[in-house]
Amino acid sequence: MNNNQNQINFILNQLSQKLGANPQKLKSDIEKGNINGILNNLPQNEAQKINNILSSPQAINELLKSKEAKNLMEKLNGGR
Repeated sequence: MNNNQNQINFILNQLSQKLGANPQKLKSDIEKGNINGILNNLPQNEAQKINNILSSPQAINELLKSKEAKNLMEKLNGGR
């Protein structure tokens, strides 16, 4: 397994622990783009916040332009 895959698995395991979700189910939901499967594991107010962001193109652009998002994308792309 390469370093990038190890990082992805680490993030997936951390996320599944935080959400109280099965890591394989979470991975499957992410791969399928099933956001509802992920949101169902969150408190209702947190799920609503995410839905609000996802329904606003402006909010998505602001999120993607953030330093944190850029750093995460760089890590997930193997530092490129």
